[in-house]
Formats: sequence, structure tokens, C-alpha cells
Amino acid sequence: IGPVGAVAANLLGQSGHKVLIVDQTDGAGLRPRAGGLDDENLRLLQTIRLSEDFLRTSRPLPIVQLVSTYIGDNEDGPSPYDPSLPEPVLLLEGMQASEGVGRPGAWPPAPDFLMPGRNGYPLGAWAFYQPMFEEILRGGMGRFQNVTTQLSTRCIGITQTDSHATVQLQRVQGSWMSTPGNEVDFVAETTGAASLVTCKFVIGCDGARSVVRKGMGAGGMVSLEYDERWWACDVKLRKQEEEIWGTKLPYFSQLIADPRRAYAMVPLWQVTDSQ
Repeated sequence: IGPVGAVAANLLGQSGHKVLIVDQTDGAGLRPRAGGLDDENLRLLQTIRLSEDFLRTSRPLPIVQLVSTYIGDNEDGPSPYDPSLPEPVLLLEGMQASEGVGRPGAWPPAPDFLMPGRNGYPLGAWAFYQPMFEEILRGGMGRFQNVTTQLSTRCIGITQTDSHATVQLQRVQGSWMSTPGNEVDFVAETTGAASLVTCKFVIGCDGARSVVRKGMGAGGMVSLEYDERWWACDVKLRKQEEEIWGTKLPYFSQLIADPRRAYAMVPLWQVTDSQ
């Protein structure tokens, strides 16, 4: 049950609709994928009365810095900076820090005050740790007796008429397994007889390999010709935050647009070993 499905369930449950959520996994696979949302999204969380819970477990990112490359060496070793290239520059103008361009440890301090925007929250993004965010959303779903969650259940077919849709469901048995690409997938096989659920609407929040989209007769995903593989790495810091931000790492998101190896650093919410 990802963030999209969980937010939809909260909105519909709050409106009094009878909702059935189906997830083919066992629900234990909380993985960090997304890392930020903006003040407009916060208004949506405010609508389902979960914004305060989110704010307590998120970090404001009022600015972003898009830099061409890093320069010189630092105490952690040499950087990929090529002295034959021009000095690092900011590639976008607007809400980004002008200090510390491509120079580790030269970042400006975090602002004491964040200017609120038109949505009532400070402008910019809010960084979060997705497993914690999903726990908040799932906890919100539990407030509504008209919202039911059915795990380890796979949608295997959808038919529809002018008045309703019929969803064919089947239980699965499986477990989380590592893949050759160091990803973790829920591998399962169907078991038992299929069951039918009749409903007015089916909402497809089942990702890129959506069974719902196929059931609607929609085509496959169309590539926009940006087929690049990125490696996402979540790091738990050993030192206290005040020893890190502004010295080892910037308090804002920094995107390094070096064509040899582009990467991004995004400070998320502090996560301890107990979490």
C-alpha cells in the first residue's frame, strides 16, 4: 500500500465511502523511494488531518542547489573535479544558495525563518523518510471503520459495465526475496479459489506494472527516452546533526549535474537504529 493508495483511502474513508484496499504483498515491505513533497501536498495532508504528524517527522528543504561539479580535494579524499574544466557554477537561478558552490564544507547556515507561501506552509520541499510516512498514512486509514485492508491478495482480473465493476481476487502465499540487482521483491504464488468483489469504482494505485490499467484496456507505459539507472543509497549518520549540517553536508538538497556521474544529496529525517 503505497502513499498514493493510502492517501486515496484516507480521503475516501473520511468522506464516508466504503473502501476495500487490496495489496498483493504482506504489507511488510516498507521501502524508501520518494524523499520529498511540497507545500501544496501538505494541504492535502491537512485535509485528511495528518499534516501535523507528518511535520513532526519531516525536515524543511527551503532551497535547492544545482551545481555543475565539485572542485578540489577535501578531507574525505579527492573529488571527481577536473582542473581543466571551468569553475563550478549554479545551473539554475531562483531559490538556491549562492554560497558553497561545489566546495565541500562552505555551505551557508540554515535560515532561522522560513517564509510561508500561498498554501500556508513554508515554501519549498519537505524531506521525509518514506517508511515513516507510510506508517502515518496507514495509521490514518485505521481511523475509519468503512475502510478495510486485505493483504496477500492479488487482483487477477477486472470487468466493468455501465453501472459497476467486478474485481477478481485471489489469495497469495509468498515472501520477500533479493533480486540480482540488490532490490527486494515480494515473490508469491496464488492459492485457493478466486473471489469476486463488485464495486462502483476501481482505483489503480498499483504502480508501473498496473493490473488495473491493463484491465481498463490502456496501453503500456511510454518511454520518454530518459532510460537511466540510478543507485539510491540511504545513509544513517553516526554523529549528531549539529556536527554534520553545514560542515560535512549541506542542510539543503544539492544536485551535482556532472555528466561523468550525476548525483544528488538530500537530507532526510533523522532515523535511529530503533526505527
